[in-house]
Amino acid sequence: MNDPSKRTMAGALQNFVGQYTTDGVLLNAGSLLTMARTILVFLVFQRHFVKALIAGAVKG
Repeated sequence: MNDPSKRTMAGALQNFVGQYTTDGVLLNAGSLLTMARTILVFLVFQRHFVKALIAGAVKG
């Protein structure tokens, strides 16, 4: 995508990786922000995920 406002977060993180240098601090901060939503959803619904895994493992 050529329009920066329509890029995904992972695509925007690619801007921090250069040919000779990498801005590691900003890359790590952006990665944390990208994962934050997924981690938050998991923490909120963790009990339901575990129940579903256990219920699927029981035979009979």
